[in-house]
Amino acid sequence: MTLHEAAKYARLGLSGNPTATELMWLPDDCYETRTEFGERLIAIRSTFLSASRVRDAYLGYASRQFRKLESRGDGSFSADTRRRTAKHARHLARLVHQGRLLYATGVLEIRLADPEWFRAFGERVAGGEVDDARALLAEAERDFDRIRSPLPDRPDEAAVERWLLDVRAAHLPPELRPR
Repeated sequence: MTLHEAAKYARLGLSGNPTATELMWLPDDCYETRTEFGERLIAIRSTFLSASRVRDAYLGYASRQFRKLESRGDGSFSADTRRRTAKHARHLARLVHQGRLLYATGVLEIRLADPEWFRAFGERVAGGEVDDARALLAEAERDFDRIRSPLPDRPDEAAVERWLLDVRAAHLPPELRPR
């Protein structure tokens, strides 16, 4: 479990942070508790999105995962390092897939249609096929360049701020609440 003050969470979401964004797009059965403000947050989740921030965040994070993979050498790792390498490769592939889809459609896919492909990709890269990860990342960059995103140029910061102010006002002591 991760707890963030609402403003910090809003800043992460507005920046396109994949982890923060994902939390607003979870399938209904993944939420253990749903509050009024949580429902409202889910209802405005698309206002956090913008084409440039989705591209920068997802490609940027995937590129960092790739650098971790690339710095590990020729694939002759210990079993523990190989497991971490496979995990980084799966994470890179998932970020690329989710970022492309979000950028192209405005919808974030959480449950992957073919999770076995991602496992196999991770094992291949951990087995030394780092060029597969390099090619996937290069293909994603080309896709982001050629796709015209339906996402706006900027997120709707005013909508997010209204939500944030309502959250804060609701948690003020009664005598300090606006009338």
